[in-house]
Order: sequence, then C-alpha cells, then structure tokens
Amino acid sequence: MKALIISDIHSNIYSIRAIWEQESDSDIIYCTGDLVDSGPFPNEVIDWVRKQHVVCTKGNHDERVIAHYQSSTKMEDLPSNKRNWAYHNASRLNDEEIAFLQRLPETVEFHMDGIHYCMKHQFGPKYETIESIYQFRQFWSTYTTETKNHAHAKRIILGHTHWQAVHYLKDDELWINPGSTSYRPTRQKEDRSQDAHYITITDGQIHIKSVDYDVTPVIQAAEQENLPSYWC
Repeated sequence: MKALIISDIHSNIYSIRAIWEQESDSDIIYCTGDLVDSGPFPNEVIDWVRKQHVVCTKGNHDERVIAHYQSSTKMEDLPSNKRNWAYHNASRLNDEEIAFLQRLPETVEFHMDGIHYCMKHQFGPKYETIESIYQFRQFWSTYTTETKNHAHAKRIILGHTHWQAVHYLKDDELWINPGSTSYRPTRQKEDRSQDAHYITITDGQIHIKSVDYDVTPVIQAAEQENLPSYWC
C-alpha cells in the first residue's frame, strides 16, 4: 500500500501536478488541508483534489476563504491596500466549490498496514508542535474515536507549519508533517526553497520527499493579480 501525504497546497496547481508526475502510482492521497488562499489557482486545485478523490481535512485558510465568500465584501470594492488572496480566491469560487470546502472534516482517521492514523490540519492555534508523549496522547484521546485501539503503532499527520518533519515520541507513537507543496513561510527566508515538499508512506515506511518544478507561471499569475508572491 502506498499513500501520498500532502498539505498546504495554497491554490498552487503547478506544485501538485509536479508531485503527481512523480507519485502517480500512489494508491491513495491524503491532504491535511489549506487547499486554497495565498495563491492564484483555487478552482484548479479543488478540481484536481476532487478528481483524484483526495481524502482531506479542513485548514484554517480554507475556513478563511469560506468566511470571505459568505461576507458581503467583494475584492473589487476594496482599496488596493486592503485586497488579499482570500478575497481573490473567494471571488473565483462558486457555491459548489465553497460547499466542498465546507464539507471537509476537522479530522480523519484511517488504518493502513496495521497502523492507526489520525490526520488534522494543525495541533494548536498558532504554530505549536507536539513535543511530548503526554501531548501526543492527549491529542490522540481527543481526536480519535476508538476507545480501544488494537493497532500496535499510532501516527498523527499534521500540516500548517509548512515544514517537513517526522517526530518520534516512542518507536510506535510519532507525528509527521509533509511540509507545504507550495511554499515555505517568509519568516524564515534563509530556509526557503521553491520545491514542492511531501511525504509518501509505502508498506508503513515513511519517505520524506520533494520535487523541483517551474514556479514561473505561479509568480506571473500573482504579479498579474497585483498580490503578494510567496514563491520568490
């Protein structure tokens, strides 16, 4: 069994297409959310996710775009200094696409290769990570539904921070973050790269990966919208 694990697509269709060229033999795709916002191609991303039957949870940026869509404020009515990607994406999406984002669950549980997984977009309200076995087990008891788990190993999948990680608390209790398929945060410019980050899990084995792709069309589209480019 091979699973492709992605997160934080942020309306960047070019990055996930590049990943899929490398990993199209995956049996299933899981995404922790943030499909939209901060990028120019929300419709294309949602269409790709739906066609590939990606199992997703809802991210905070998905919620943000939904809220902008439901408000009476339109991007074209705002002064240029108040416009942002959330307004842009909300203005591009239709009722059906917004309804798709609204239906995304907060958490997803699944079993694969005898391992129990729980996937959620983020651990805390900001950019906290799980640092102790106590935090891990508190999270597990809060967000999983099984009262008795017969799987030997437990794994949590998180996104949100945009940084790849595999963090072991014990041999059979760990969390993973596939990183962002789209961009790294500007708060750490020295670590930024333009490649797309992701993880694959094949027969229980975790593989941290990235792929280079031509980011020029994404930058050009951002410039045409006169909105910030996070890819350079």
